[in-house]
Amino acid sequence: MTGVAAVLSAGECPGDAALPLAQVLLDRYADSRDRPFIAFEGGEAYTYGETVGRAASISAALADAGLSPGDRVLVALDNGPAFIDAWFGCALGGFVMVPLNTLLSGRLLEDVVRRSAPRAVVAQEPYASGLDALTSSCALRLIVDAARSGWTAHAGVVRNDAVPRDAGVKGGDPMSIMFTSGTTGPAKGAILSQAHCVARSGSYREGLRIDDSDVMFTCLPLFHNNAQMASVLVAVLARARAAVYDKFSVSRFWSNVREAKATRFTLIGRMANLLLASPVHAEERAHAVRSACIVPHPNGEDAFERRFGIRVISQYYGCTEMIPLAPRIDQERRIGSCGKPTRGFECMVVDADGQPVPDGEMGELVARPVRPEGVMSGYLDMPVETLHAFRGLWYHTGDAARRDADGFFYLVGRLKDFIRRKGENISAAEVEAALAGHPAVFECAAVGEPDAWGEEDVVLWVEARPGVHPDVAELQRICAERLPAFMVPARIRLIDALPRNALGRIEKFKLRASAA
Repeated sequence: MTGVAAVLSAGECPGDAALPLAQVLLDRYADSRDRPFIAFEGGEAYTYGETVGRAASISAALADAGLSPGDRVLVALDNGPAFIDAWFGCALGGFVMVPLNTLLSGRLLEDVVRRSAPRAVVAQEPYASGLDALTSSCALRLIVDAARSGWTAHAGVVRNDAVPRDAGVKGGDPMSIMFTSGTTGPAKGAILSQAHCVARSGSYREGLRIDDSDVMFTCLPLFHNNAQMASVLVAVLARARAAVYDKFSVSRFWSNVREAKATRFTLIGRMANLLLASPVHAEERAHAVRSACIVPHPNGEDAFERRFGIRVISQYYGCTEMIPLAPRIDQERRIGSCGKPTRGFECMVVDADGQPVPDGEMGELVARPVRPEGVMSGYLDMPVETLHAFRGLWYHTGDAARRDADGFFYLVGRLKDFIRRKGENISAAEVEAALAGHPAVFECAAVGEPDAWGEEDVVLWVEARPGVHPDVAELQRICAERLPAFMVPARIRLIDALPRNALGRIEKFKLRASAA
């Protein structure tokens, strides 16, 4: 099947998809105020009413400081109640949350802060220390569990019993700016609307059949879409409960799951593979988990299910900008497939000219929603990049894929030049920039090489200047000083000459192949 017939329409979105998150929170305050909602590692827990009340107090503090709807709030927080306070507080007041990847440092951190131009910031130590000078002009700076000159104590502002107000927030109003790693240049800030967040989470709730008896467990960082919209907000939509833990731990994972009484969780493939590689424990099947979303699929198609007694859903595909192939618990399994389009999306595979390719042939995966809230609103201050991403009225994912005759899509590789490591998308250009200007380095190329856990190691190939012999240990130290820990190359390799094509461009595929 080719041409227009290769386009898969998924019908209409759920009826409440265009609702703003602010309205959903007001509804839960009205209909589920006394219902338990969220618990954190260590035992701290709140009802829906308390959660929305705390958020309302933060929203009021932002407004009192002079912020108007649409103003941006930088959030530099670990997993915990304060993150939910800030996130939902922004939603209620129509402010725009900019969640900061807390691993960022140096020029990458400065770039995100400068481009997001926040009017307020909520942070913990040591993040507040690193942000002090960068946010000195903010109207309000809240610091969590610490005291700092020029900052207001979060504990002195937040209240469980504050009463939320309807600020007239609309579905199309921006909710957050999620900075996604740049592939060949600066990171892009994807603007996600209030209704997009609701629609995105709604596709998880619908596809996985989440109901009010579920407990959504996450140990992934709240500054990412996954923990926010595939776990916490899904629970809100279903009037269910959420359990948020500090971080992933192989040794404590199953005890955390049991303690939380979790029924669902999401993990990245590397984490699942680490669990599979751990020693068998007598209580690793003593849980109430109904299903787990894991991408990419753990090593061994059914090994995770057989060992831990959990239904694994790995047939889905999403990115910061949209999730056109959401997980569905009732979907037929096809090994290696990322499934069929979510209800409300169209997807196809196209060639370099944007024309559909025949089934079975490789091309670029493109997608578009039936309704506008299905996709991001655009990239922050990047109109050219936004138009390029949506050329031909389709969002171009940059990922290579193929489609079979039954309408299942399969990822083949990546057209974009980024590396996947420990759940992070790493820009090769940003890794390479760490050694820019070094007197011993003529040029370098960062590539991903498969690791034992289903992800990639960052490997930096360095071509030295003529007659110079770089000290690899020194180059490694410089990278460690200039890059976040997850970006630091696992290995630096010297090469006489980087492979290039006739135009002088580096042929990275040859570097990757050399590791095979």
